Amino acid sequence: MAKSKKKQIEQQSNSVQTFFPCEWVVQFDDDEPQIFATATDEKVTPELIIKLTNTSESHIVFTDTRNNKRFSMYARPKI
Repeated sequence: MAKSKKKQIEQQSNSVQTFFPCEWVVQFDDDEPQIFATATDEKVTPELIIKLTNTSESHIVFTDTRNNKRFSMYARPKI
C-alpha cells in the first residue's frame, strides 16, 4: 500500500495560498506541467530563487522530452 502524502494548504488573509509541501513546475502551452524543483519538509519557508547573471554563460533551458518543446531563460545584450 502506498504511503499517502500529507497535503496542507494554508490560507492567508489576502487570498494568497501557501503550499506545504511544495513543488515548482514549468508548463509549455497547455501541456502537462513539468516538475523542476521540490521543497524539503525541513524548510520552514520554502522558496525558489532563479538567478541569471548578465553573461553569455547565463541560461536555463527546460525541455519537454515527450515532444522536444523547449523553454529558455537567458541573458543577452539590451536591444
